[in-house]
Amino acid sequence: MRDFEREKVKRCLPSLMSFIWGIGCITLIFYSPRYACIVFLIGLILPLAESIIALRRAHFPLYIPTPDGSNEPFHPSVRYFPKKFCGFHYWMAFTPFPVKAKPYPDRWECPCVVVSQDGLHWEYPGEKVFLDDLTQQQITDKGYFSDPHLVFDEIKGTLCLYYRLNEKYADKIKIFVIFSRDGINWTSRRECNFSEDLNEALRLVSPAVVKHENVWQMWFVSENHLKRGQGNICYCESEDGINWGKSSSVTLDGLDNIHPWHIDVENFNGLIYLCIYDRLADNISLWYSIKDNINSFKYLKTLLTASHCLGSFFSERTYRTCMIQNIDRKICFFFSSGNYFRNTIGILTSDLTSTGRTYIIRGSFLRGVQNIIMDIIWKYTHFEICLIRRIIC
Repeated sequence: MRDFEREKVKRCLPSLMSFIWGIGCITLIFYSPRYACIVFLIGLILPLAESIIALRRAHFPLYIPTPDGSNEPFHPSVRYFPKKFCGFHYWMAFTPFPVKAKPYPDRWECPCVVVSQDGLHWEYPGEKVFLDDLTQQQITDKGYFSDPHLVFDEIKGTLCLYYRLNEKYADKIKIFVIFSRDGINWTSRRECNFSEDLNEALRLVSPAVVKHENVWQMWFVSENHLKRGQGNICYCESEDGINWGKSSSVTLDGLDNIHPWHIDVENFNGLIYLCIYDRLADNISLWYSIKDNINSFKYLKTLLTASHCLGSFFSERTYRTCMIQNIDRKICFFFSSGNYFRNTIGILTSDLTSTGRTYIIRGSFLRGVQNIIMDIIWKYTHFEICLIRRIIC
C-alpha cells in the first residue's frame, strides 16, 4: 500500500479525542458531572497541544490573492529578472483552482499575472483581473483554461503567456498565447497552430516553452502518446512562437515507471533541466539533458513528495512545479500543492546535484496557521462523521 493510502486509512481510525469524549459521556451518565467535566477538558486540550506541535514543524505557503476571491493559486510559471522588468524582479503566471468552488473548480482556472520584489510577497501589476475568461456557453459546457506558461522574449522585450483551453462540449483543446510589454496591457489572444492534429494525435498538456536565440522550443505532455504506451513527453520547434512543427518523443533515463503529467523546462549554465510532476507517484523530480540533447534527459533526483503531515500545506498532493535561478545563483522551485481544504503555491530551494538537500522556504504565517486549524478540525471530527454514517446505514 502506498504511503498516502496508509495515511487515509489512519485518518479513519478512532482518534484519541473521540475515545476520551466517549469516556466523558460514560462518566457523566454513571458517575459524577465533576469528573466528566475534567475528562471533557482533557479532550479539548488535546487538539490545542497537537496544533502547537504541528505549528512548530509546519511549512507555510505563499499568500497570493486571486480575482475570484478564493485566494487559491495553482500551476505557477515564474520568470526572474536580475535588472527588473517594469520595476519588478519576479513575474508569475498562474491560475486559481479553488477546491470547493461553484459551479465547478475548473471554471475559475483563468490565467493571471502577479509580481514581486523578493519572490515571497506578491501583488498585481495593475488591476486584479483575469487575463482571459470563459464565455457563458463554455461555462455551461464546463470548459476550462489551464496550464499557463510565461516566457520572456529578450529580443522584443516582451512577456509571452501561453495557456490551454479545453472545450469539453467539442472535446477540443486549443493553445493560446498573448503578449505584453508592461505586464498590464495584453494583446488579444492568438491561437497556436501545430503540424499535427492537436486533439487526435497529441492531446497536448502542460506546454513548457523556451526561446533560445531565434528558435522557440516547446516541450509538452501528450495524453495520446501515453495511451499508446509511448514516451509521453514530446518536443517541437517554431520560428515565431505560434506555428509549430512536427513533434518528436523525449526519452527519460535513470528512473523506471515514470508517469509525467505536468512539466517545466529551463536552461541553467548551458544545460537544459526538466522538472516533472509524476501523477501516479505524486512527486516532483528533476532531470537534466544528456550532452545537450534536447530530446534526452537523465534522472537527477526527487525533489518533493506529499508530506502527509498534520498542518502541512502539501499534506495530500503536489503538482506542477516551475524553476528559476535567482541573483544568488540559487535554484528556486515554485510548486503547486494542496490538502483537503485548499490549493496553494510553495517554494523550495535546491542545488543541481544529486546529493544536494531540499529546503522549503517559509511563506505566509497566517496561511500556514489556517491550514493547521482546518487540519485539526478535520482530524477530530472525521471519525465522528464516519461513526454516525455507519450507525445510520
